[in-house]
Amino acid sequence: MSNYNKRTLVLARNKELLEESSLIFKNYGFNVIEFPALEIVPIADWTNFDNLIKNTKFDFLIFTSVNAAKIFHQRISYIKLDFNLEKTKIVAVGEKTANECTRLFNKVDIIPSLYSAEGLLKELKNINLFNKNILIPKSSLSKEFLEIELKKLGANVFSEIIYKNTLHDRS
Repeated sequence: MSNYNKRTLVLARNKELLEESSLIFKNYGFNVIEFPALEIVPIADWTNFDNLIKNTKFDFLIFTSVNAAKIFHQRISYIKLDFNLEKTKIVAVGEKTANECTRLFNKVDIIPSLYSAEGLLKELKNINLFNKNILIPKSSLSKEFLEIELKKLGANVFSEIIYKNTLHDRS
């Protein structure tokens, strides 16, 4: 098939995911124009996060994205925090996030069968969360649905923005 007859697709994603996504569409015969639209940028001021992470014992760490797991790990490594994961359950929403958590932390305790906040809540409703400390490191674009529902289950929820999704600098 000549390039003239191929369908063309403009793919706008963050640059970390662009290559993998582009390959999928190319395998289906698309002519792909890659447009890196978003960048993942760690927050500039870590004061609140560092104070929280150093002074609170967490029963659960919930990672809703690969980026959250990576940036969380980078930060605790940077501040040389010996984070005791033996007593903390690691929750990963999605297979890719679970794989990243396994790579970074050598464990994942809970992966919901439905890869969403709703699927995670369905799993966690079977666990007594009353007075449990839960940390959710997240993006500036994350919704608050999960935090609200976990609080309804009696959990002490700490959600901290650790990265921003910004427009890719094309310069």
